[in-house]
Amino acid sequence: MKKFFKQQKGAITVEFILLVPFMMMLLLMILDFGSFLLRKQSLSSTTRSIITIVSNTPNFAIDHPALLSMAQTSLGPDATNLVLNVSTKCTCNNVPTSCTTNCGAAPSRMEVNADISYDHTLIFPYPGIGQTVRVSDSLAFRLR
Repeated sequence: MKKFFKQQKGAITVEFILLVPFMMMLLLMILDFGSFLLRKQSLSSTTRSIITIVSNTPNFAIDHPALLSMAQTSLGPDATNLVLNVSTKCTCNNVPTSCTTNCGAAPSRMEVNADISYDHTLIFPYPGIGQTVRVSDSLAFRLR
């Protein structure tokens, strides 16, 4: 009986079989996290592009349908439930005012704000997180 318990034949195979599911789960989690970070970076780039478009438009006009279409094209078909909010805010001495108003000799301070978010589907559901997570980005850019 002692001879039977001291044998090492097949021990590596058993250890491999026991560790493969954990290693596969770890690999899938790494792929999911990497995919999420890539989506977050793409969303940040799209937000910067939207701010650039609005700041270069005459009178800082905001065309929501065109910007939403551009964001959907940029993020691809996997971006579901896309929500985009773009606004401008002008202040004169920290008081909201019209963007055409001058604060003494200087023009009013103007900011363009963009908030964008969408649902990202994970490879498999995680306990407490679920199958989808909301990816979002916000950017406020001072123009003058």
